[in-house]
Amino acid sequence: MILEDFRTNEGLTYEALATLIGVSSARQAQKYAAGEAMPRAEIVERIRLVTNGAVSPNDLHETRIEWLRSKGKVCHPDTLPESPAAVTDESPAYSSTDEKEAAHA
Repeated sequence: MILEDFRTNEGLTYEALATLIGVSSARQAQKYAAGEAMPRAEIVERIRLVTNGAVSPNDLHETRIEWLRSKGKVCHPDTLPESPAAVTDESPAYSSTDEKEAAHA
């Protein structure tokens, strides 16, 4: 189950979700629910616990990957090169901005 579905099923506001998962702002909870940001490991574990396992770390990861794909920041599996040796700086599967964002995350 994705975090957004858990939130709506439980009738929680983003502010209530933020309190439940231990983050300081409703906006941060909204980013996690949408996949716009990936929570730190301790928040991932808290989400798993407060949802009684309904939202797993893998669910959070998949939500994040889908959000990144929707923004064109991660390639779709169908566009991957046939071999790792085929990846270059110009390949659709590679983006130097991904490395810059990862370094600042």
